[in-house]
Amino acid sequence: MVVAMGCKKSEPTTSEATVGDVKSQLKAGVADLQKEIKTDVAAVKAPAKKCTDYKATGTGTFEASCKLTVAPPFDIAPLDVFKDDGFGRKLRVSKITSHFDQDVSVSGLFFFYYDADAKLLDVKTLSTNQGGVVKAGQTVELPIGYEQTEDPAGTAVVQAEIYNWSTETEPRMYFEAWTDKDDSDRHHRPKDGWKKPVD
Repeated sequence: MVVAMGCKKSEPTTSEATVGDVKSQLKAGVADLQKEIKTDVAAVKAPAKKCTDYKATGTGTFEASCKLTVAPPFDIAPLDVFKDDGFGRKLRVSKITSHFDQDVSVSGLFFFYYDADAKLLDVKTLSTNQGGVVKAGQTVELPIGYEQTEDPAGTAVVQAEIYNWSTETEPRMYFEAWTDKDDSDRHHRPKDGWKKPVD
């Protein structure tokens, strides 16, 4: 007579069970610690920025924007490139480099049109809520300007200055530059710009 013999699974030894328990406890402990660290980090918020942190006056609200007493932290170069803005208009593309410490929305610009002899032909002011986002420390090319058909006759060079922007993070901060320049100053801006204020 043949007797079937089964293979009985061996039970873990006491030492093996103990090691397994310790590993499980360690893993759970590490997971809990990671959660606590994330919670602690999230709880630590950077102090809110103030206008004075940017060498500006004001409170940074929409009604009392930060008015810079130094040069705006952007380089802007209108290009001889025109791109659809999504609304059926082919707008001049501007190359913008941000030296600001936060992502911003550009909302106000001056465009200056010069002839081949560097004579200022016209100044156009652009206020927009669709200027596009410029991330901190980055360079972008945005269709933010006017259509080519709006260039004054004889235009050889187009230059620009950003005068309004706001931060993307909440609570938003609003900024204004070139507040020392009135309409007369803008219509007498030399090619390549005003002498920018410094520290």
